[in-house]
Amino acid sequence: MLQRRLFFILFGGLLLSGISTTVVAQNDCTDNRRIVGGVNTDIKEHPWQVALNFPEVGGLCGGSLIQDRWVLTAAHCFPSSTDPKSAQVKAGATNYRQGGAWTEVEKVFVHEAYNASTYENDIALVRLKSATAGDIIPLAEPSQPLKACDKLEVTGWGRTSEGGQTADILQKGEILYIENDTCNASNAYNGAIKSGMMCAGFRDGGVDSCQGDSGGPLVLNGNDGPVLIGVVSWGEGCAKKLRYGVYTRLAKYRDWVSSTILGNQN
Repeated sequence: MLQRRLFFILFGGLLLSGISTTVVAQNDCTDNRRIVGGVNTDIKEHPWQVALNFPEVGGLCGGSLIQDRWVLTAAHCFPSSTDPKSAQVKAGATNYRQGGAWTEVEKVFVHEAYNASTYENDIALVRLKSATAGDIIPLAEPSQPLKACDKLEVTGWGRTSEGGQTADILQKGEILYIENDTCNASNAYNGAIKSGMMCAGFRDGGVDSCQGDSGGPLVLNGNDGPVLIGVVSWGEGCAKKLRYGVYTRLAKYRDWVSSTILGNQN
């Protein structure tokens, strides 16, 4: 069963994402045999990270500030039963419960081809009513080199274990890029991973995004600095063996992001 990584406090069966805290014993990549899961981090290290809160239903998602007043997140953070404008965005906080500043949402743009059953095109843009704290993170170029076992970074305030509590302090998990052929193997996701998706994690699990992290950033720290390469989307459970975290592959959506922002500046 596909599980979205969106967390609603009032509807515990719907899942968002959070960083797992298990130790990994081994994985497919020989250069990184042991990794401790999510650890506390500081918003100063990830100043593009924001939280999306839905006061009407008690929901939580993550997002990334990619332009002044524009946040990139996941489409599934905005189910049809929820008024998008009811969302609030918090930036500048390490502790989700304290500090930072809330900004109201002006409009939400969900990808027109988003499929809530398969999570294809799971991407959305949020236009804020006013500028918010934080720094902008650039999107990775489509030509950005990416090979199996490249180190990536995921952050969020989601659950720190499957079925557990969401984090107060921003969490960071270091995970590895998993090629789609590996992620689509019959003993993994068996063909469910489409071209607009990408996977990251470890063969034996242990470090992963989890419920409450949906829409948050998957970052590659390259030679020229950090770039946004993916958006937390879905997965089967959290940090399970052969059930990698699945992310929206931003290289496939740069044109959509650019045209949506350009056509909706006012």
